[in-house]
Amino acid sequence: MDQLGALGNLGNMSEEKLLMLANQLAGQQMAAQGENQMNEEQMNASVQQLIGSFLKTENIKKFSALETAEERLKFIYKLEGYYPLLRSIRISAKKTDKDDVYSRQMRDAGNSAFSIINDEEALDCYNKALLAASADPRDEQGEDMALAFANRSAVLYRQERYQECLRDTSLALKSGYPQHLRYKILQRHAKALCDLGKFEEAKEHFKQALQSLEKSKLNADQRKKIETEVKAAIDAINIKSGLETALKKMENGSENGHDVKSDDNTVIPDKSLTTSKEPNFERNFKFPALHRAVTIKYDRERGRHAVAMETIKAGTYLALEEPITKFLWDEKILNHCTFCLVPVETPVPCYTCNTLIFCSYECRKSAWDNFHQYECKALDGLTSAYQNIFLTYRIIAQKPLKYFTSHKELFSKYDYHRGAGCYNYEYESDSESGETEPESEDESHEIDAPYRSEDYDNLYNLVTHSKLTSNADHLAYATSACLLIYYLKINNYFGCSASREQERELSDEELFIGKLIYHMLEIQQFNCYDIMEATKFTEEKGIELDTIGCGIYPSLALFNHSCCPNTTRCNIGSKCLVIATNDIKKGQEITLNYNVHFQDKLIASRKKYLTSHFRFDCTCPACTLQWPMGEFMTKTAIKKGVQQKSYQHVKKMFATKCKLTTVDLSVGHYDRVLTMWANYYPEVFKVLEKPNKCYLKIENRIKDVLWLRWGNRGLKLQAPKPRDHRINQRRSSSNANIPQMLNEEEE
Repeated sequence: MDQLGALGNLGNMSEEKLLMLANQLAGQQMAAQGENQMNEEQMNASVQQLIGSFLKTENIKKFSALETAEERLKFIYKLEGYYPLLRSIRISAKKTDKDDVYSRQMRDAGNSAFSIINDEEALDCYNKALLAASADPRDEQGEDMALAFANRSAVLYRQERYQECLRDTSLALKSGYPQHLRYKILQRHAKALCDLGKFEEAKEHFKQALQSLEKSKLNADQRKKIETEVKAAIDAINIKSGLETALKKMENGSENGHDVKSDDNTVIPDKSLTTSKEPNFERNFKFPALHRAVTIKYDRERGRHAVAMETIKAGTYLALEEPITKFLWDEKILNHCTFCLVPVETPVPCYTCNTLIFCSYECRKSAWDNFHQYECKALDGLTSAYQNIFLTYRIIAQKPLKYFTSHKELFSKYDYHRGAGCYNYEYESDSESGETEPESEDESHEIDAPYRSEDYDNLYNLVTHSKLTSNADHLAYATSACLLIYYLKINNYFGCSASREQERELSDEELFIGKLIYHMLEIQQFNCYDIMEATKFTEEKGIELDTIGCGIYPSLALFNHSCCPNTTRCNIGSKCLVIATNDIKKGQEITLNYNVHFQDKLIASRKKYLTSHFRFDCTCPACTLQWPMGEFMTKTAIKKGVQQKSYQHVKKMFATKCKLTTVDLSVGHYDRVLTMWANYYPEVFKVLEKPNKCYLKIENRIKDVLWLRWGNRGLKLQAPKPRDHRINQRRSSSNANIPQMLNEEEE
């Protein structure tokens, strides 16, 4: 019996039994949230059971006869087919409203803890006070929020967390901190600046503190005491500035007319190695997210895929892309920034809800302006077992309605070739890989403008596998789309063009957006990448990762999967960075891994996962040749014609590199470890056949140092920060105190 037939048999179910099913699903949601979000199969099965119970048998049959997304949307919306989903969400919904009374209670508790120097308890109370405090998003004013920021800044200052203290004092002032108390915040702000060495900026804030004293409610003696303290601080800064000016003149030789020269041959390391937040590499002007040596081609067998335009060495950065949309999973929303996804210990709260947090004022404002203003009334759905579909909700919410209605031509025609070039057989004739496709299409689908990650027409034309969609899938898409339309309506996304609920008819704008949502749900299913962070590292087991969210990367979505890929990736914030783990020949396909690698997954489980989630049968070498898992690799195959002496040399190199890696990892010399193992690849490739544990070691080491050098770090990760390995060259003396120099570099 097919799935749709099974749904039909559930028709005519009583309201009492429907409520029981909704409660049962709510329990499944809560259990899933304790572990992770429900997987697609679990969610679709639950959706189908609920909807099939709600709709009558005859309606299920009518739905199966519908042919277009528009017909299905109208049909489900007319019957309120999304109602069972909405009901199950509300049963398990968390309280998301602000509570200023609770905020004051937590602030008082924090003050008590602060007075007895229990900073950990005080910080926790102030964090809870901030999450519960409200503010008006129009002018950002909220006195309870301002007071909580001010109180928390005192704890942070005492803990010598000066940057976070400055953020909180600034936000307290922005949020409407009482005028008669502003001198306290300005004085604390100035002190934190002094501790960071920003004396001129501190002096200006000390002056503002003096001016604010006029509005204080202090008596004359109290005011006099604070004035004396502040003026003394200003005088100290002036004296320091005068001394620094005189010292600079002496250093420049202006006192005696001679230049001051260095008395040693110190080599100053390139600061970019320790201060840069992401790597720089030459880009392809047609695909700005990709390396200049990477392009996108199309053929009937592989669809769109990435190809090397020249020989690429292992260790080369191949792509760095910002997702067009991203989403943080429910279990991470109270410890990660909703906008940039970094881990957060001292959150900046939303104006109107207590569910999402941010790391800074800038991230909060960007999120509110871009999408969150349309999410505050949809938080019960965003934190439910159906949170998966709310990535599509954000795709719509982060653009105003006017954008979609005025760019309808971008979404009028679907092109699954978009952006891909054809194979030039003259070019392919000098391919070193020999990987050409005799049945490739000779028509180019390149676009005139660069293929940019932020362009919605590129998102719209990602693969959907719509020809493989079952009727049960159509039911899930239509129901989910109607649910998202409902949430957009209650968040006033459609404004005055919204339809009235009692009419149960979609307006023209709602129907247009509904069809977009329907299409984007298909795109999301096959083009989503996990966003992760490193949580633990040991040299024996390597890097351990935790999924914190997901995103859609329009350029990387064009890369095909392999169970034995020639790349690996990490996340920098929400960006995705890709690096080559193999030497890749000109004309060879560049592949990514869709979470199932041959080294730790059996071929049967890989194929089942890829077929059910991505609807293709993998034909990579690991699947075709049935490579064993990493733990079962016991044989070493030496290439024909290779002498035993060469094999022994490779083994000796391996042992040496492992020893050097241990030393470099202990001090954070990740760039050198990357170079060392990347250069080792061609030496191994000359001698050993694949598969071999040596290749896995190279791939895993490159992956480890990629994450340690650039990737997201969880708060509990214990690993040295990246350091420039040329630090040893700072002094020519062999007696240089390296540990001391490392400490100086840290400071």
